[in-house]
Amino acid sequence: KLDLWNVYVDAEVKKTAEEEKEEKNNNNNKINMERVRGLFLRVSRGKKWKAKQMKFWFKKWMQWEEGVGEEGGGGEKEKVETLAAEWMRRKAEEQGKGFVEE
Repeated sequence: KLDLWNVYVDAEVKKTAEEEKEEKNNNNNKINMERVRGLFLRVSRGKKWKAKQMKFWFKKWMQWEEGVGEEGGGGEKEKVETLAAEWMRRKAEEQGKGFVEE
């Protein structure tokens, strides 16, 4: 099902990029960026995903955050990194394995 979420997020990202090119209302663009972040976050909170799927998802999210940069409310990359680490820690605890940060 992650592939469906991926298509959905891609459509929202494309819509946001097109509106940015057309330089529509800047406030709407920020709202669209928050919507995309909300989708990424919603998927990342799912408990059914495998590690390989989440690695793909967090990488995609990080690349998107790097692309929007400061205009999209920069500083969200650290949030993505934190969420990824929390997800890994939670998954390790569910499997009964310890998690050691490097």
